[in-house]
Amino acid sequence: VNCGGEQLHFLKFSLQCTMGSSRESMENFESSECQRLKNIYFEACEELGCSNLDQLIDIVEGHSSTGTSLNLQGNLKLFEGNRLLENDFNALFMELQTDTFVTSIDLSYNSLSDLVCINLGKVLVKNKTITKLNLSMCDITVDGCYAISKGLEYNSHLEEIVLHGNPIGPEGCICLASVLQINQSLKHLDIASTDQTSNSLIALFTVMLSNNSITYLDVSRILSYNNVEQVCSHVGQMLQINQTLKTLKLSKFGMTDSGAVTLAWSLKGNYSLKHLDVSTNRISMD
Repeated sequence: VNCGGEQLHFLKFSLQCTMGSSRESMENFESSECQRLKNIYFEACEELGCSNLDQLIDIVEGHSSTGTSLNLQGNLKLFEGNRLLENDFNALFMELQTDTFVTSIDLSYNSLSDLVCINLGKVLVKNKTITKLNLSMCDITVDGCYAISKGLEYNSHLEEIVLHGNPIGPEGCICLASVLQINQSLKHLDIASTDQTSNSLIALFTVMLSNNSITYLDVSRILSYNNVEQVCSHVGQMLQINQTLKTLKLSKFGMTDSGAVTLAWSLKGNYSLKHLDVSTNRISMD
């Protein structure tokens, strides 16, 4: 393009004005979005009669020392003698349904009732920014797990969920297995110490035959060692077919030499698994 000096100066000035206008528009949007979310949260807290969580406000306002991570572990000194209650979580989840700032949430070591889990399920349906969710040791029941699973069916952004140490039982595992047939975003699933049986794990590993998203799976510390060899057989079949899984944790699994041999043979045709944890099992030196 052949432009004179004046035309070039005009184009440069126009570009600067456009960029400045875009930047100002973005700042105005973020400011209005921040205010909108705070209004939702403050109104929810007032309605439910609970106090505001300063950490959430800091994240929304961009002043948080943890960036976009919301860390509300129940065993923090911050909550000593003043644990978060049902209404605290319900008010929080009303804001999180449309929140655009928080990307990671740690609620471990809290007590989440079935109602709280229902509201968390609503967050999973609507929220588009949360990618990590730690719910370990939260007293989540089968019904709570069902509510969370229903939310995961409609979620396409969450990549990691930790349910370690919750008594979700076999039914909870089967709910999650059903979700893995639909959800394509989840990469990290931890259900260690959740009272699983051979039947629920067989259902899970059957689904894993065709799952193309999970790269990390922890099913350690199962409830009963009955039919473990049959479970190992299904794990072996899965490893022969699944080429997505990179980490598999089977510690305290009740595995014997027979199960270990089954896995060893299966790994010969697997080129994706990088880490296999079979520690604290009944495997001999041979």
